[in-house]
Amino acid sequence: MRTACLFPNHYTFSAVLSACASTSVLLHGQQIHCLISKQGYESFVLVGSALVNMYAKCRDMDMAEKVFVGLPERNAVSWNSMIVGCLLNGLHVNAHFLFREVIREGVFRPNQVSFSSVLSASANVGALEFGKQEHGIEGRDVIPWNVVLMGCVYNENFEEACNYLWIMKRTCLSPDEASYSTALHASTHLAALDQGTLIHNQIIKSGFSTNTSIASSLITMYAKSFGLTGRIEEGHAYFNSIEKVHAIIPGHEHYACMVDLLGRSGQLDKARRFIAQMPIKPNTSVWGELLGACANYGNLEMGIEVAGRLFELEPHNPVHDKSHARTDEIYEMMKKVNKMVKNKGYVPQKQFAINSAEEFKEESLWSHS
Repeated sequence: MRTACLFPNHYTFSAVLSACASTSVLLHGQQIHCLISKQGYESFVLVGSALVNMYAKCRDMDMAEKVFVGLPERNAVSWNSMIVGCLLNGLHVNAHFLFREVIREGVFRPNQVSFSSVLSASANVGALEFGKQEHGIEGRDVIPWNVVLMGCVYNENFEEACNYLWIMKRTCLSPDEASYSTALHASTHLAALDQGTLIHNQIIKSGFSTNTSIASSLITMYAKSFGLTGRIEEGHAYFNSIEKVHAIIPGHEHYACMVDLLGRSGQLDKARRFIAQMPIKPNTSVWGELLGACANYGNLEMGIEVAGRLFELEPHNPVHDKSHARTDEIYEMMKKVNKMVKNKGYVPQKQFAINSAEEFKEESLWSHS
C-alpha cells in the first residue's frame, strides 16, 4: 500500500495491529505505532484500543498502560484489552483494580470477556473473596451466569452446570444461546437423556430451536445419549466380569478395548487415567487406541504425549509396515475382501480410523487389528 502511494486509514492500522498482536513480534508493532503517530491516528479509539491490545499481547504492559492512559476516549475493547493483558502478564491484582474502575466509573457494562478474565485472575491468585464479590455484582445479567456455566463444564462439574441453568430460570433470567449450548454440552457428558430432553423443551419454548449452534449441540446430545447411555457402564461391567466371573486375568487386548470404548465417547482424560491405573505395563495396542482417539477429537497436547510413549516402546516401528515376506499376497487378498464387502453395501466409517492422515484413513480401517 505504501509503495503504491496509498495511505492507510484507521481500519487498516487496526487490522495490522491485530496481526502484530497475533504474532507477538513487538518490533513490528512498534514500527506500526511510529507510522500511526506520524499519520495522526493515535487518538482514534479504534486504533488506540488496537495498540493497547498489541502491546499487552507482546508482553509490554508499560507501553500498553501509557497508550491506554493517553486515550481521549475509551470503550469496552480498550478496557478489556487492558484487563486481559494484565491476566496474560500475571498482573492479577491490576486486573482486579481495572475491573473495579469499570464498575465504579460505569463507563460500560462488563461483558463476558471482562467477567471471565477477572474471575480467572481471582482463581490464579487464590482470591476467593474477590471472586465472590465479582460473582455477586448486583444487576447480574446472563453474561456472568454463562461464565459460571462454562467454568463448571471446564472443571468437569457437569451436573452443577445443568443445575445453574435451572437456577437462572428461577431467578427470572432468560438463558441465551450460549447458556443452552453449554448446558447441553454438560448433559451430553453426563449421558443424561432426561436432563437433555428437559433442556430441549425449554429451548423450544424460548424460540431457540432454529439456532444453528444449539441445533448442533442437540444432535450431539441425542446421538451420544442414545448411542452411549449405559454403554460405557455396560462395557465396564463386562471388563470386570473377565476376572470376577470367568477367572481370567485381563490382557492387553482387554485393556485396549476399554481404552477404545472411552476414547470413542470422547472421554480422553478418563481413558488416560484408566491406562495409568493398569496393573500391567501398557503396550502399543493400548497407547495406539488412545492416540487414535486423540486424533479424532483433535487433542494435540495429549496426542503428542501418547505418540512419545509409542516411540519409546517401538522406536523403529514404521507406518504401514511391509516387512513381511508375503506382504504383496496379504495386501492383494485385503483388496479383494475390500471389494467384496463394498459390493454388499459397506461404507467405511472414517471417523473411527486410527490414522489421522486423510489419505490413509480408509486403509487403516482395513489393516488395524
